[in-house]
Amino acid sequence: MINIAILKTDGSTEKIQCTTDERLKTLQDAVGGYIEIVSGVCPPDYLCIVNEDGQRLQLEPNPYLPNIVGNIALIKVEDME
Repeated sequence: MINIAILKTDGSTEKIQCTTDERLKTLQDAVGGYIEIVSGVCPPDYLCIVNEDGQRLQLEPNPYLPNIVGNIALIKVEDME
């Protein structure tokens, strides 16, 4: 199972699990659309996944990383390989 942490725009967090086959759909559901990997803002060994159209859709800023809009999904690099 793959563990995903979701940092939500309302300040809450959620932890979910999925299989490798469900990974893309689960990440898309978590961020509300097509996914984009943002580099340079996550802890080592993790990827930050955001909504690719978040700025265009004018999503709310994320309180955990205010330069990013919308929900953020954190997933270990090894789980994306």
